[in-house]
Amino acid sequence: MSVMLWAVAAVAVTVAVVTDVRSRRIPNWLTAGLTLAALVLTAFAGIHSLLVALATMSVTFVLGTLAFACGWLGGGDVKLIAALGAVLGWPDTAALLLYTAIGGGLLALIVAGAAGRLGSTLRATFALALPLLYPGVAATAPTEGVKLPYAVAIAFGTLCVAVSHTYVPMLRLAL
Repeated sequence: MSVMLWAVAAVAVTVAVVTDVRSRRIPNWLTAGLTLAALVLTAFAGIHSLLVALATMSVTFVLGTLAFACGWLGGGDVKLIAALGAVLGWPDTAALLLYTAIGGGLLALIVAGAAGRLGSTLRATFALALPLLYPGVAATAPTEGVKLPYAVAIAFGTLCVAVSHTYVPMLRLAL
């Protein structure tokens, strides 16, 4: 992946974090611009790179749409992750999704701790996991949730992927 593409992605993710923290929204012009830049710049690398970018973006968008339908992600988060799928291609998008999930979990713990709700959050998380440990036990969904600026977690995932290409290659997933 080109340095230019990394730079564009870094700027877009930074703007996404700022807007998501301030207003809990990621603007369409940002995700559309990142998608367009990714597709144009990968096209210069050849048709194969462009097809990989399109396929990765499409699969990521479909998976994100399912998460959106379940209420796990916002629409802007889905579009940002799909745009980053076009930027990163395969297998780096798989790493992005994994590191973003880890970042989201850490963010949730930080927000819950800051709100004085860490204990109840951990109990609710354990209650959701009970059916996995004890088949036949019904899961109890949390009654209320806190909206997280998930662009922060996406930025964490993007940073982990970038670092895996430079300073800490052991972070790279062997796919």
